[in-house]
Amino acid sequence: MLQLTQDFSTSSSVNGTSCVFAVTVNDNLALNPDGQWIFGTNNTGSWVWNSAVNFTSTPQQLQILKYLIVKVGDTVAYEWNFTDNAGNVASTGLLTLLVS
Repeated sequence: MLQLTQDFSTSSSVNGTSCVFAVTVNDNLALNPDGQWIFGTNNTGSWVWNSAVNFTSTPQQLQILKYLIVKVGDTVAYEWNFTDNAGNVASTGLLTLLVS
C-alpha cells in the first residue's frame, strides 16, 4: 500500500521565483524499479503534467523545480500521482499554493 507522508512542502510562494515542490512517498512492497510518479500543476494558467518518472528507492523524497509565473494573488494548484511495483495507485489530491 502506498503511503504518503504529510510533509508536502513548497520552498517559495513569491511570483517570479523558483519553487521546489516536495513530498515523501513510502510503500509496504516496493516503489522501485517499476513504480512511477508524475507531477502536474496549473502554474502556467492551464494544467501541465510532467512525464512519468520511475522511482529509484523505497522510500523516496521527490522534488521538482518550477518557476512561479502566475499573477500575485493567484492560487497555483498542483498534484502528485504515484504507482508502485504492484500497480497500486495513490495521489496527494489537489494541493494549492497562494502566490504572493
